[in-house]
Amino acid sequence: MNVAPGERRKRMIENIHVLRHLWTKDNAPFAGQFTNFSNVTLEPKPVQSPCPIWLATNAERLSKGQADSGGSDVALTRVGTIADGWMTHSVSPQGFQRSWDFILQVGRDHGRDMSDFDNVLYHHINVNNDKAAALADSKTFLDLYYSADYSKERLESWLTYGSPRECIAHLKQFKASGCRRITFRISTMGDPMEQFRRVAEEVLPFVN
Repeated sequence: MNVAPGERRKRMIENIHVLRHLWTKDNAPFAGQFTNFSNVTLEPKPVQSPCPIWLATNAERLSKGQADSGGSDVALTRVGTIADGWMTHSVSPQGFQRSWDFILQVGRDHGRDMSDFDNVLYHHINVNNDKAAALADSKTFLDLYYSADYSKERLESWLTYGSPRECIAHLKQFKASGCRRITFRISTMGDPMEQFRRVAEEVLPFVN
């Protein structure tokens, strides 16, 4: 689309302001660095007012190594200043907490009420009483899907695995870190519905 790399983030931020403008105003002019318009009304408007906009940050994407943060300070600062929620992945519970605390502090420093600010973790899971087999199964799945060769350390930043008891204990660490919800991906070369059943019946009821 011939957008200069140095403009991409600036355009994204401005477009967020455009959306919020159109969702809350009628026929009001908008003047930005990249977008200008007048006499524009968007209908129907979102039922939610304000309509929340969440931003995702990418942790370390290398096949080796474990991210100790849910994103760079620049990206996390952007979340804290303009977003209504945060999504991340591939981070340890400790890294999640550091990033979450950072976002909340940035928001407060900018005069925002962060009491309703929300988050979600995108995360993989494999339930198997044989922990080594669970890790090997998920590695095969993820290596094939992403054409990678993930190290054990890298996989463990992205994956909860092992027996139900081990999975429960690991997920409780995320809950204690401030993680409010998790979107799971079943990472198995086997029967995904059996994995889903085990997650739903043997793990999740005992995390809360």
